[in-house]
Amino acid sequence: MPLNSVDERLIIFNKINGYIDKYLEEDKDPSKCLNKRNNELNFSGRIFLDTLLKVSSLSGSVYISHIEDDKDCKFITKIQLKDSDSEADNELYFLNLIKNKLILENEKYKTFNIHLPLLYNNLECINYNPDDNIITIKEGSGLSSLNYYSTFVEKADGSLDDFIKYIKFSEEQLFNIIAQCFIGIFSCHKLNIFHRDTHTGNFLFYKIKYNDDEYFEYKLISKNKSYKMLYLKNIGYNFFVWDFGKSQKINKNNKPFTYNDYITLILSIFDTLMSYNKSLNNSQVLYHLSVCINYYIRKNNIFQIMYDVFRNKYEFDFIHGSLPDNAKIVKSISLYI
Repeated sequence: MPLNSVDERLIIFNKINGYIDKYLEEDKDPSKCLNKRNNELNFSGRIFLDTLLKVSSLSGSVYISHIEDDKDCKFITKIQLKDSDSEADNELYFLNLIKNKLILENEKYKTFNIHLPLLYNNLECINYNPDDNIITIKEGSGLSSLNYYSTFVEKADGSLDDFIKYIKFSEEQLFNIIAQCFIGIFSCHKLNIFHRDTHTGNFLFYKIKYNDDEYFEYKLISKNKSYKMLYLKNIGYNFFVWDFGKSQKINKNNKPFTYNDYITLILSIFDTLMSYNKSLNNSQVLYHLSVCINYYIRKNNIFQIMYDVFRNKYEFDFIHGSLPDNAKIVKSISLYI
């Protein structure tokens, strides 16, 4: 069922994050985090693990979950032994960074960047009991510790890979999605995050309710405080970047290569379209976009490239520098470029 609006993501965040914070205040014993009771897997009877989705790594499992007070409020719980995967620690670091910078420090949860993920919360626990079979430990993991952490994140409706595979879409819808993903990548870079793994499986989406006259407004603010506006049509899908396991802090050595995040996405879309035999009438647009990024991003920001390729050269009407007549703004976001 689609979300009523993108802001519902933040409503769910506040609800689950507040619930887990309350749990942490009441029970801080890290040896009692995870319990198996009456054939139910739970955190002290408050957070229930409903369905095992997949084994995420050498020793980690991903569950659909719910809180005690609301069985319909679903989210994802990832449980992983702490020394099993350095990428997991890396991902948790960057998810917390995004949460702290864009949620906790931003007007007390009142707004957020809709193209970045929401980490609800995470717990560090000790003394996992392997007999509970809650965490799937693969042979050859070489584990030396039974301490673990549990990460609670959003339950999205699918990935960009799923979207291309299963959903019938128009050319303009696809380029609208590319623009959303580009804004997500750009937002990571502004937080000093080099993603390094921007394939179609690492962009997730929510279905949201929409009308043909609805637009998202982006205020692009430059260093001298001047700005220009960008508008994207609400197509019923909100895409955001995900999976920070391979990410790095941007530094002087890797900064010249951060534009590869955009290139990797475009090439991955090429591959995914071909893998699922999805045709694209104007695949030249994707090629031209990748060339523009490759050669010109050192001189121009990504938004200028989107204008040049989408609006000026191909005259697609999903990206605007001014709002169409009778349009309705459903979300306004400020981005410093």
